[in-house]
Parts: sequence; structure tokens; C-alpha cells
Amino acid sequence: MADSENVLVTATIANLGGVAASNVPVQFHLGVTTPRSSYSVTIPFIAAGGSAQVSGQLIAKISAGVIEDDQTVTVIVNPNNSIAEFDHDNNQLTQAITVVKGLPNIVLPGSLLVFKDDTSVDDASVGETVEISTIARNSGTLSAYDVLFVFYAEDLEGKRIELGRLIRHLGSGQDIHLNLTWTVNVTMGGYILGIIADPDNVVEEMNDDDDEVFAPFIVDAPNTKIVLNPLSGVTYEPGKSIFVSGTVTNRNTTKPVSGATVEVWLEMNGQRIGVPATGTTATDGTFGISLHLRQGLDGQYLVYANASIGGKSEVTNGIIQVKAPSEGGIPWYVYLLIFALVSAVIIAFSAYLYKYGLGRMVECGECAALIPEASKRCPKCGVQFEPGTAKCSECSAWIPSNSTQCPECGTKFITEAIKEEEDAYIKRMREQYEAYVETYREEAKLEMGRKYTDARFPNWWKKHSAFISFEQWLSQEEAKLKSGGTLCPVCGIHNPRGSPICQKCGSTLEVPKAVGKMPDEPAKDAPPRKPLRRMIVRRPVPGTGKDKPASPEAKAEGEAPKADPKAAEEGADKSASGPAGEPSDEAPKP
Repeated sequence: MADSENVLVTATIANLGGVAASNVPVQFHLGVTTPRSSYSVTIPFIAAGGSAQVSGQLIAKISAGVIEDDQTVTVIVNPNNSIAEFDHDNNQLTQAITVVKGLPNIVLPGSLLVFKDDTSVDDASVGETVEISTIARNSGTLSAYDVLFVFYAEDLEGKRIELGRLIRHLGSGQDIHLNLTWTVNVTMGGYILGIIADPDNVVEEMNDDDDEVFAPFIVDAPNTKIVLNPLSGVTYEPGKSIFVSGTVTNRNTTKPVSGATVEVWLEMNGQRIGVPATGTTATDGTFGISLHLRQGLDGQYLVYANASIGGKSEVTNGIIQVKAPSEGGIPWYVYLLIFALVSAVIIAFSAYLYKYGLGRMVECGECAALIPEASKRCPKCGVQFEPGTAKCSECSAWIPSNSTQCPECGTKFITEAIKEEEDAYIKRMREQYEAYVETYREEAKLEMGRKYTDARFPNWWKKHSAFISFEQWLSQEEAKLKSGGTLCPVCGIHNPRGSPICQKCGSTLEVPKAVGKMPDEPAKDAPPRKPLRRMIVRRPVPGTGKDKPASPEAKAEGEAPKADPKAAEEGADKSASGPAGEPSDEAPKP
């Protein structure tokens, strides 16, 4: 009987006497202590030897703090003896009942089951997914709300690891299924899997018994996957060791597996070769093992690696090439080193020639070929040179090559190029090149339309059929000048025929003078002449070429014979206008 529940009590009253009874009082009582429920009723008439049935409504109650109480229902007839009877001892009847407080009662009546792929199991590997299931029931008289169910795994040392939680509502007398999906994330070994209802006793129940269920469970070793780092692409030598490395992971979760034993060995045609080597994976699942290659190995071999943990293993392999070096042979890296050294020497020598050798060229006085300054013989015509002499680029007199001023005409020489003048020449030529490229800009605008921008024009120009780089254009322009121009006596650049000054350095170019005409006297107030840079012209040794032999006095003294300026000019005109192939007394001026 539940607390505060109405109790209907029915009793039969019999008149055993020989006289009828009227207005017979009957009392009903539940409980003998406070609180006590009572009910009274009066039977109007009971004939002699007759009976009457009467009912009373009582309320079952129990004291505060009491969950269950055994109480007595009592029925009393003629309680005050107001009716005369020949026997009063049989006027009371009792019956015991149990009164229980109205509460829910959560129980787990079934077994705990574990399923993997819809099959009941009692073990699983680390990383595999299983489902834990059982039934929960509310056997109480009231509904239970927000009931917490905790799933756990307890190891052999009694340490509990929570696996998950569920919160459910249960009506009075209702059964529900509890299911939790779990990816095994504990270490290998034996465990107790369990489910407990309302572990913190938040829900007031009739009885806290039968609110937990559990079952034994085994966690097996993970299903491993082993991957080797690349071994191919390198030829290994016998007698040395190779480093075998890789990673061991859980095949189900791809997470690293630590503590796995890895064994590596060599095989050929299914036969193990040499002694295997072992190692252990680190916390990140990696391993590195040195494997010795014994002497005498040659050819292609398989390197096997076996990862084992908890009685499970996984094997993989990789291919290596083993080859002994040739006897007396030189390792390949030595050839590579020699090649690198030779290349460096060639590059350095070329740079030296460019800066110090080829950069200092002179003109052969016999055939006018440009040759290295230190040459003792012309490689083109074969003439030998008289050492220590050069030709003045102003008056054509032969003078010592180290002179800073011509002793004949007084011209001062600048032996090094002036960088500012060279930069000005390049700038001027680049402006001409830009003007040439600019002629194609309108064509680009028509072809590209809206897509045209100044930033895109250079890319369009590079793809045009008429494209030419600045360096190529400059070479072509200088080639045109060489074909019909005048050589600057200062910087050596060719200028268009008839140009009064050099386009590169601005020096005055020599203009042929009429035969027999005396040179004009310089004005007294004319500014001093600018020092000239000169191209050195090597003087042939008399008698070694087609030139006229030099006077013994000039050769002995190491100086050029003095000549009158008018004769020098006439000689220059004659040399410049003489027939092709006819030798001249002196090499042409630059």
C-alpha cells in the first residue's frame, strides 16, 4: 500500500443473538500510532440471526523519514457497548498491511552486453569500436526524471575510467534500453565494464539496490600498420650498415603505436641473410634501426620489417640495391668533386681573362688585328713586335708604350676608360632602343584592346616576332657602324662615317686633310685640348713583316723617328686611301 493512498475496508457484521439490533455503530481504524486514520458508520437494523455488510474509507499514511511501515486495519462493532449483548469479546477484528512511501525505483535487471559488428563479444582490440548495452527499469510508484547512467571500465587494480554518460526519463513501471558506442581507448589487459544508475543518489528511490550491472572484458593489442621510409634510389655497399626507419600506427585510428617491437632483416629469394636487428617504437610511433650488410653481398635484396605488440604482428618490406665498388676504382663523388674544381678553375680563368687579359687589347701595326697586349707575335699575320713601343693616336709617331704624353705632338694620354663616359654612351644608346621599341606600342594597343596596360606591354613585346633585346640591338648597331665608320682614337668605338665627334666618349674624330695643306694654327685663345685615351698599336720588328724596316737609330734608341707633321698627315692620308692589299709604311690609326 502506498503512502497517502485511499484504503477501502469492507466488513460483515452478524447478529448471533435471538433479538434484533438497531442502530449498530461500527468503527474502522488504520494504524495504532499517529497519524491514525479512522472512519465510523451506523447499521440501521440487523435482524436476529441476520448480518449486514458495511465499508469504511481510510487513508494510508506513514511518518516523515519512514519509507516503509507495517500497519494494522481494525474494525470494532458496538465500541462503547451501547447495545446490550450476551458476549462482547467477538466485536473486534484486525488485519495487517504494509504502507510504502510513493517513490520511483530504478533497477538494472538485465545483463551488460558488448557488441562488435552486431555480434556479442567479450574482447576487442585497441582502436576498435564496440557498443555497450543493457536494460533499465523503474519499478517504483512514481516517474523518475533526468536519471544519470554512467558507463565505465575498471582495470585489475580497481581504477575506474569513465567511458560515457546517458541521461534518461523513466515512467513508473517503464523499461528502456541503454546503448553507448565506445572506441576502445585503454591499454591492453583485463577490465570490468559496468553501468551504474544515479551514482550520486540525486533521485530519491525506494531502494538503491540493483542499480548497477557489469561484465568482464578483455582489451587486445591494436591492429598495427607499419610503413618504411624510402630505401630505393641509393646503391649500398657490402660491409657497411643501412639505417632502416619507419612508423607504426594503429590501423583503426591511424594514431601512433608506442612500445611495439620492430625486427628488421635482409632476404633474397625467400632466404634470410645475416643477423636481424631489433628496436622499439617511440611515443610518436617512429623507429630507426641499423642493419649491417655483410661482405660478399651483391644484387637486389628485400629489407623486411616486422612490428609486433601484444601477440599481434605486421610485416612489410622494401627493396635495396647492394653493389661492391670496383677494385681500384674511384668513387663517383670524387669525379663529381674533380668536375666541380675544373669548372671553378675555368670560370675563374675566364673571369681573369675578361678583366685583365681580354680587356687589354692592342692593334697589330701590320694587319690591324686586335690582339692581347702582352703578345710578342701577331697570331693572325705572324709578325713579331718591337717591345716597348706604341703609336701616338694623334700624330702617329712611334713612342715608348708607357708614355703619358707624346714627345712629338704633346698630346696627353688617359690610359684607363672613364666610367662616366661609358655610362653616358650606354644611356644614350638605350634611349635609342626605347624609341625603337616605342614604335610597336600602338600595335600592342590594337591587338590587346582593353587588356592593354603599360605593365603588360613588356610581356607582349617579348612574344612579338620582331622582338630583340637591348644587347642584341646594341650589337647590331655597332656592327653597322663598324661596316662603314670611323674608329675613335680614344675609346676605340666605331662611329658613323663623317661623324665629327665620338658617340661614346665625345672625343674629336680625325678628319682627312687635303694633301699639301698646312694644318691650321690653333687660336691663341682656344681652350687647352682634352687629354685623349689611346688604343695601343704594336709596332712590328723591322724585317719581320711587309713593312719597311725602321731606322737603326730609332730601334736602338727605342724611339720613333721624328717626322714633320705635314708629312705625317700626308702619310696618314696615303695609308687610308691606298689600294687594298698594298702595304703601307705604318699601321692604320685607330
